[in-house]
Amino acid sequence: MNQLDIDRINEYAPYKVEMEGGQYIFETDHDILYGVSFDEDTMPGSLKAY
Repeated sequence: MNQLDIDRINEYAPYKVEMEGGQYIFETDHDILYGVSFDEDTMPGSLKAY
């Protein structure tokens, strides 16, 4: 996985985002904890995308 720039994400994110266990995690104002990860996908004839 290509790691995203956490500092840049946190410049614009409404919640503080951290990297933990290969996931980007953040907690909302309602104490809901989210973990997000991205897989690179290469389709024939197209650009790389996440």
